[in-house]
Amino acid sequence: MTILAQNKKASHDYFLEDCIEAGLVLTGSEVKSLRARSCSLVDAFVCCDEHGHMILRNAHIPPLKNAATPHAPLRDRHLLLSKREVQRLLGRIQREGITLIATTIYSNKKWIKAKVCIARGKKKHDKRAALKEREWQRDKQRALAHAIK
Repeated sequence: MTILAQNKKASHDYFLEDCIEAGLVLTGSEVKSLRARSCSLVDAFVCCDEHGHMILRNAHIPPLKNAATPHAPLRDRHLLLSKREVQRLLGRIQREGITLIATTIYSNKKWIKAKVCIARGKKKHDKRAALKEREWQRDKQRALAHAIK
């Protein structure tokens, strides 16, 4: 598995609960651009269209300079999910008021897939507490490493 793009800020801004693997419908130039690792998922989110399909929005995949048919960098991309998964996600979105965020785009040897997570927004004090906990864990590891030597 090769990670092509990652949204590192998502774990800082949201509580990530459930993750789902979904296929992406891409054009040839988008695949080549992704394999060159030039993608940004900073503002990317997943929503549902009027036909009941899940769509990845605001994922920036820049067009290649020498592509025969260049693509729009911010176009909507369909996610390949089963009907049962779509219904379950839609139910949770409407009932609980959560959002879906694309956290990673990766490829195995044949396919390019997106890791979509169910996310709840963090408040400012939650972000501070998470930062404090992360610093404490780092200091604890340093002290342990020092004590062993």
